[in-house]
Amino acid sequence: MGHPLEHEDDEALVRSSHPDTDVTLFLRIETASGPRTIISSGMPLSAASAIAEALTEAGHYAEYVDQRSQLSMRDHVARKKYEQHFGKPLAALGRG
Repeated sequence: MGHPLEHEDDEALVRSSHPDTDVTLFLRIETASGPRTIISSGMPLSAASAIAEALTEAGHYAEYVDQRSQLSMRDHVARKKYEQHFGKPLAALGRG
C-alpha cells in the first residue's frame, strides 16, 4: 500500500475548487475529417467542467487541469521549513 498524501494548505484547496479558478481545458474531438485537439487556457472551472462533462457524454476526450503554478522541489522544501520555523503558512503573509 502507498503512503497517505500530505494535505495541501486550505487556501490551495479553496482556490482549486472555486468556480472562477482558472483552468486549462484539453479536448480531443473526432470529426469526419479526422481528430481535432483543442487547448483552452484561462477558462473558469465552472465552464470547463460543464464543457468536459458534455463532451465526455458525447464520447469525446475532455480533461481540465488547475493553472496554479507548481512549486519546484527547492521552493516546496523552503516553504515547509518556513512554516515549521514560524508556525504559519507563508501565504498568511500575503505571499505565495
